[in-house]
Amino acid sequence: MLTDKAPAAVEFGRFRLLPHRRELRADGVAVELGGRAFDVLMVLTEARGALVTKDEILSRVWPDTVVEENNLVVQISALRKALGEDRDFIRTVSGRGYRFVAEIRTSIAASEAETRVERGAAAEAAQSAPSSSFPTRVSGLIGRGTEPQKGIESTGRCCRPH
Repeated sequence: MLTDKAPAAVEFGRFRLLPHRRELRADGVAVELGGRAFDVLMVLTEARGALVTKDEILSRVWPDTVVEENNLVVQISALRKALGEDRDFIRTVSGRGYRFVAEIRTSIAASEAETRVERGAAAEAAQSAPSSSFPTRVSGLIGRGTEPQKGIESTGRCCRPH
């Protein structure tokens, strides 16, 4: 699948790609992006402007799975939609594959602000987590009082042989 040694952040244009969080941000705001589209974007940015063939993308994003080429087309379309006005960062090389043409900058360490946000989110999740691995108890059924049962008994039509 994808490489384990991804940089802490990949920046291009107004975007910041955070592989460790599987997140794409535009001007500091998270962009909604599906998992496969994210993986395709990672493959394209790792190539740093070089042509990436359709077969290479398919084998890296869908390892050990047979998928049709139109699955890739759908993910590329989702990426272009997420990139909005910068959709031209992804160029189609007809019949061959795709090329990511934006200037890419990478950083090895996450910024201090991101590290603080991650620590705060982790602490909040730990505080709100239940003390056991069992699901929380759900209250009894709502709307199932004794009234329906009284109605059945008074008519005598339910569950009695004729």
